[in-house]
Amino acid sequence: MQSLGYEGIAILFAVAALISVLFKKLRQPLILGYIVAGVLSASFLISVTNVMALISDLGITLLAFTMGMELSLKVLKEIGKKVIMAGIIELLLMMPAGYLISIAMGWSPSAAVFFAAAFALTSTTVVTKTMRDCRETIKSYADLVLGLLIVEDLLTVVILGVLSSAGTHTSIGVLQFFELVGGMAFFGVVSMLLAISVIPKVINHIVSLGSDEIIVITSLGLCFALALFAKELGFSFVIGAFIVGVAVAESDHKERIYSKMVPVRDIFLAVFFVSIGTLIQTSYLIRLIPLAILLGVLFVVWKFISVTFGFTSMGYGLQNASYVGIAAGAMGEFSFVIGRLGLQYGVFNQEIYTLIVLMSTVTIIILPQSIKRNEGIYRAIRSRMPQGPALYVLALRSFFERALGQLRNPFRMDRSSRSMFITFLLNLMVVMSVLLMTKFFVDYVTSAAMRAQADSFLIYLGYIIIVALILFASLNTLMEEVRVFFGDSDIKSRFVSTLFRRILMAIYVVVGYIVVATAISSLFYVQPVIAVISVVVSALIIFLLWKGISDLKISLPAARNRDAGSAPRNKMTDNEIILDMLMR
Repeated sequence: MQSLGYEGIAILFAVAALISVLFKKLRQPLILGYIVAGVLSASFLISVTNVMALISDLGITLLAFTMGMELSLKVLKEIGKKVIMAGIIELLLMMPAGYLISIAMGWSPSAAVFFAAAFALTSTTVVTKTMRDCRETIKSYADLVLGLLIVEDLLTVVILGVLSSAGTHTSIGVLQFFELVGGMAFFGVVSMLLAISVIPKVINHIVSLGSDEIIVITSLGLCFALALFAKELGFSFVIGAFIVGVAVAESDHKERIYSKMVPVRDIFLAVFFVSIGTLIQTSYLIRLIPLAILLGVLFVVWKFISVTFGFTSMGYGLQNASYVGIAAGAMGEFSFVIGRLGLQYGVFNQEIYTLIVLMSTVTIIILPQSIKRNEGIYRAIRSRMPQGPALYVLALRSFFERALGQLRNPFRMDRSSRSMFITFLLNLMVVMSVLLMTKFFVDYVTSAAMRAQADSFLIYLGYIIIVALILFASLNTLMEEVRVFFGDSDIKSRFVSTLFRRILMAIYVVVGYIVVATAISSLFYVQPVIAVISVVVSALIIFLLWKGISDLKISLPAARNRDAGSAPRNKMTDNEIILDMLMR
C-alpha cells in the first residue's frame, strides 16, 4: 500500500478524475463522484495524513471565502426581512428534529447537538448546481431559493463558531459561557472594523496595480490571516474566511476577484470531498445503508415541511413556498464539516460520521428527481392540504405581517404593539430564567440531599408548584396582550388571536414539561415515569391545537360569499377559502 506522499496524491487525483468523468456521463452530481473516489482510494492509502487534512481545509476555507463574496450588505437588503425570517424559522424547526432523532438513537447530548446542526443545513453547492442542470434558475422561485441559501450560509457560520468553541470544552459552565460570548464579541468587533474600514481599501489599492497574480495572492493572504485569527481565538477558521469574503464583496472589484478565486477553490474543494470519502469506514456501509435511506428521506420530507412552513408563514404563496422547500432538500458540504468537527472533538465515532455522509448521498440522489417533479408534488399537496395546519400557517402569517409592519419604524409603534413587544420580551426572559434555574436548582438540591441524606421529593414538588404558578401568570399576561394586539374588530382578527393564543399555550406546556421532566429525572432512575408524562403532555398539546381549530367555527362570510347576490354555485367551502388564502 502507498502512503500519502507524491505517489499517493497522484493515484488519488487519477481515481478522482476517472470517477468524475464517469459520474458526469451518468448525469450524477460530481460531489458523489469525489466521495466514491475517496472510498476507493482509502483501500490503498494507509491513512488520511496531515497533508490530506490540510488540503481539504484549504478547500473549505476558500469555499467560505467565496460564499462571503456572494453575500454583501446590498444582497442582504435585497433578500428582505421575510426571506431572512423564513430561513430562521426553517432552521428552528430542523435542529430540534435532528436532536430528537439523535436522542432516539441513544447518542449522547453532545453528539445530538452536533448531529442536529449537520441535519439542519442545506448544500449550497449541490442545490445551485442541480437547479442549473434542471434549468430551474430562470423560474420565479429561484431568487427565493438563492435568498434562503444565503441566509443559511450566514447562520452556518454562526453555528460553526459556536460548535468549534463548545467542542474545546468538556462542559460549558457559567465562566466558560461568558468566555465564549466575550471571545465571539471581541472577534466580531475586530472583524467588522477590518471588514468595513481596512480590507475594501486594501483590495481597491491592490487592484489598481493591475496584476492578477498580486490580486489573488493578496486576497488569499487576507483570507487565511483572518481565518488563523479566528482559529487562535478558538473559533472555526471558516468564520474568518467568510468575513473577509464579505469585506471583499464591498470593494469595487468583487467580480474580478471572484472570477480568479473560483478555479482555485474548485480544485481544493474537490480534494475536500475526496477526503470525506477516505474517512468512511467501509465495514459500516452495508449495515448503515437502510438507516441512511430512512433518515435521508426523513430529512427531505422535514426540510420540505420546514421551508414551506417558513415561507408561507412570511406571506409567500403555497406554490412558490413548496417549490423552495423541494429545492432545499439536500445535505452537503457543511454537514461534512460538522461531521469532521465531531470526529476531531471525539463527539462522533466513525459510525455516526459514515451515517451522515450516507444520508447526504441519499438526499443528493433524490434532489434532481424531486425538482423535476415539483409541480406534481405541489398539486398533490394542494389537493390534500389538511385544514388545521393551513389555519395555523395563516395565523402565523398574520402575526408576522403585523409585527414586521410595526418593526419597520419602532419609534412610531402604536400603543398596543409596543406593549405586546415589551411583554413578549419580558416573558421570554422569564421562560429562559426558569429553564436555566431548573438545571442549577436540580444539581444543587441533589448534591445537598445526598450530603444531608434527606428526601428531596417535597423540595422538588414545591419548586414545580412555584414554577407552574410563575408560568401560568406569564402565559395569562401574554395571552391578554395578544388579544389586545390583534383586537376583535373583524372575524380575521378573532381567528388569528384565537389560534395564536393556542400556540402560546402549547409552548408553555412544553416548557413546563421540561421543568417537570428535569426534576423527576433526578429522583427516578427508571424512565417509565418520564415516558408516561411525555405521552400525557403530547396528548395535551395535540388537544390544545385541535381545540383552537374546533373552537373557531369559522365561516369567513366575506370570503365565502364575496357578493351578497351571488348564486349558490359560486359559494366556496371552508377548505376552498383557506386554500385560496394560502395560495396568495
